[in-house]
Amino acid sequence: MEETFSNLVKRSRSVRRYQEDKDIPKSVLLELVDSARTVASAGNRQPTRFIIVNNKELNKVIFSSLGWLGYLSEDMGPVVGERPNAYIIMLYDTTINKASFQFDSGIAAQTIVLGANYHGIGCCIIGAVNTSKIQTLLNIPPQFGGMMVIALGYPVEEVVLEQSKDCADVKYWRDENKVHHVPKLPLELVLLGTYFND
Repeated sequence: MEETFSNLVKRSRSVRRYQEDKDIPKSVLLELVDSARTVASAGNRQPTRFIIVNNKELNKVIFSSLGWLGYLSEDMGPVVGERPNAYIIMLYDTTINKASFQFDSGIAAQTIVLGANYHGIGCCIIGAVNTSKIQTLLNIPPQFGGMMVIALGYPVEEVVLEQSKDCADVKYWRDENKVHHVPKLPLELVLLGTYFND
């Protein structure tokens, strides 16, 4: 089946269980960051910076610094053997621009996720991060803030989109087969208006 952009977006879900021992090629990780560095940036200031980690020992520390599955408190995240194979850590240089880093980071992060999924790699963008622990581990200078971590690996879980019943129906869940279900609002609830020429 031919890949379409719509299909790529729909399958670019947050994945939290991976083939931990299946290495992601360095060339792919570098390609993802190289693509992300070229995206739009407010005022073209380009404050976003990246760190790629694909090292087993460092991965263990980074994993322990992340919060997983906010809606599923009984599930503490991937078990050994299903943890991410690599991480891309995103930061912004506070000496360049503080006002719009969230927009720049969001655009860059989604670009990485789409690129990874194009290569069959699953991702999870994580904002619940013990930043001081990772800053110490990787000797990150204090001028870099706004840490966001993207976990990457070849998926071992299935993620299914469901249609939300209403705006309150947004909590994801896992069924008895560990299939991850993610409710999404229907188009008619998010589209506030259309103004076409026809």
